This record gives sequence, structure tokens and C-alpha cells, in this order.
Amino acid sequence: MRTRPSLRVISITFLFFCVPLSAQADDPAVVKQLYDLGGRLEINLTPSMSVFDKYTRHVGTSLGLAYFINDYIGIEVEGGYAFMSDDRKLLDEILTTSTELYDSDPAKQIEKLPLTDLKRMTWWAMGGLIFNPLYGKLNFSAEMAVSVHLYFIGGAGIADYYYSELNHNKKCPEFADFCKENVHYGMKPSFYFGGGVRFHIGQRWSLRLEIRDVFFFDEYTADYKESGLEVQDKKIEDFVHTAFFRLGVGHAF
Repeated sequence: MRTRPSLRVISITFLFFCVPLSAQADDPAVVKQLYDLGGRLEINLTPSMSVFDKYTRHVGTSLGLAYFINDYIGIEVEGGYAFMSDDRKLLDEILTTSTELYDSDPAKQIEKLPLTDLKRMTWWAMGGLIFNPLYGKLNFSAEMAVSVHLYFIGGAGIADYYYSELNHNKKCPEFADFCKENVHYGMKPSFYFGGGVRFHIGQRWSLRLEIRDVFFFDEYTADYKESGLEVQDKKIEDFVHTAFFRLGVGHAF
């Protein structure tokens, strides 16, 4: 009589373990992403151009190196150079149409413009983190699916800046009563953040579309005057932003 309860316990226990196993067998298997990043070293060549700028424009390129600790976190360093870094046509039009800027009285002449958006990057060296929260596929057609990573980036470094300053003691062909000189503003601690999409082209090659904002805190003294009055010093404090659209090609090892 004692064997029946024991058999019942064994049977119930067997059924208890068998039911979840059969249910789990019907569940979809978790498949590892096709293009993983963990443990990879990647070199990137990234042409870029500035966007959303009011007074300046940049076109340049950078060379970077990234190491991915796992599929979600990576570390990057890069250096870049802007082979085109100058003022937009809008700033030149403002200078030529503003008669207050080239008054014949030296006490009324402005040299340092009271604007923060005039600073232009020439080169930079930065490093930071890459965060890859999402991986998936884009189905362009039934036969073509492209694996992508959505990522965010952030970091810091240094960048070298120039800006335009007015010189009323010289005359230039493009301006009637003054020259616009390119003045070295110096190296500034700079920060960046942004994000983009990585398109995988095979196991080693990838294409990155990215928006990156580079900025630094600017504090300087500019020339300021009200109409008809002498020039006064004006302290300006603001963040100078340069937003880049970047198209990068990466090769992973």
C-alpha cells in the first residue's frame, strides 16, 4: 500500500518537469545577432561637414580607432582636420551692410564682434564612449535585408579654433573700408555627443551615418556699442556649438 503514494509522487514529479520542457521546445530560439561587435577593434575614416551653422562652415575628415568591450559598449579615439573652415556668405553680408562697424572715428570702430557663433574649428583630438542599445534589420525588399546598429556617442577632448576680427587699418578688395583677419583663438577643452546608425556590410566592413555636436564654453570680451556711441567692452558667456553630419567607413579586425 505504501508503494502507490510513492509511484504517484514520482509520476507527478515526472509530469511536472516534462510539461515545461515540452512548452520550451515550442518557444522560438534566441539567435545571436549576425554581426556582433564584442571584442572587435575597428578603424574608421569619416568625412564630415557642418550643418545648422549661421555664420561658419566646416568640411573635413577624421581618422579614428574604436574597441568594443561587448556588443553594447565601445571606446573610441579620433583625430580630425577641417580643410575648409571659413565664414559663410551671411556674415560677410552683415559686415558690409552694417555702417556702424567701419565708422571713421577710431573710438567708434568695432574689431571684436559681440557674437559667439564666429568660432571655427581647424583640428580636433577627442575620445569617448559608444553605446549600442539596439540591433535589427532593415528590409529594403523581400530579397534584401541589411543589419543595423543604432548607437549613441559622447566624449571630450581638445579642438583648435579661429575667428574673424575686423581691422580698420587695412583695406581689402572684398570690403570697402576694412579687412577681415583670421585670428587664432586657441585650443579649447571641448565635448561632444550625438548618435547614428551603423549599416553592416559583411563581417568586417560597415557604414556609419551620424550627427555629432561638438561644443565648448566660451567666455570673452567683445566690442559693443549702441548707435552713435563709443565702443564699450561687453563680456559674453555662451556655449559655442558646431554640429557635424558624418559619413564614416569602418573596418573591423
